[in-house]
Amino acid sequence: MTDESKGIVHFGINDVFDVQTKKQYYDHLMIIGGCGRGTYENGFAPDFQRKMKQFDLLMKEKTPIDLGNGKVEAMSPRDLKCRYDGHSLGEDVDAAYRYVSLDVRIGPTSFQEWKQDYNRSPEQAAALQSLGLEQHADKGFYLSNGLGAVVLTLTREKDVVVGVRQSDSYDGAIHGAAGWMTFNQDFSQIHPQQDAYRELQEELNVKPEEVSSLTLIGLVAYPKTLEADFVYVAQTTKEREYFSSGKWKDSVDAREHRDLVLLSNSQKIGQLVNEGKIPDSPEKKYDVLPSTKYGLNVLAEHHF
Repeated sequence: MTDESKGIVHFGINDVFDVQTKKQYYDHLMIIGGCGRGTYENGFAPDFQRKMKQFDLLMKEKTPIDLGNGKVEAMSPRDLKCRYDGHSLGEDVDAAYRYVSLDVRIGPTSFQEWKQDYNRSPEQAAALQSLGLEQHADKGFYLSNGLGAVVLTLTREKDVVVGVRQSDSYDGAIHGAAGWMTFNQDFSQIHPQQDAYRELQEELNVKPEEVSSLTLIGLVAYPKTLEADFVYVAQTTKEREYFSSGKWKDSVDAREHRDLVLLSNSQKIGQLVNEGKIPDSPEKKYDVLPSTKYGLNVLAEHHF
């Protein structure tokens, strides 16, 4: 894991993708059951099933949960989220075939646990990460480490499509089509690629059959909360005009973005990443969320 100025790269393009051959390095991505966040009192991190029993009890009893901003709320099943608990790349041998597996450990977390992380001050977040690193060699041991998927969309003409976010969190920032990964108590049913296709369809009305390639290029975390996004690049058959004309606004979740930004070359990508400026509004400065910034840098460097 390496730190960058605006994000933490758990794994990057050079770990999972061969730019020369345009192929993934791994044969399959496998989800393995991981742990919930650690408990300060005893330094213990419950395994998948134990954490689910804790959540089931909280939901059954409608227990108020402190969000860290003076508010409390109870959990419901829709609040269950995926938690990053590490990964490994390894070779396996099945009969006469040798294949590479990207194994990602995922445990349960909740929207409420993420809100607690989000509402902490930067100083509190840094102290908690330091404690995890010191006691468990894991900065995220005491954090929710929520998981999402973000997609940088390419038009038929190879423009990069991102959006100006409209939401309670990170409002006004530049992000791709993105959202929480879908949690399932049967963790074998969890997969970030499913969520990437879902976000494309819900936010941009780009259907799976309109995606000619979907490439995983990294897993990138936000420095304060350590919530992380699987970063994908989707080459689509949609033409530039579909996005620039506003036709995408018929999508189910079009409200997730105030507007879209189309970047037609590396220079415009660099201007957004380095200066926070977009082509149609050079006087205004935008924040670019870490996973999207990482993906834009990869696109500018490797010319997908």
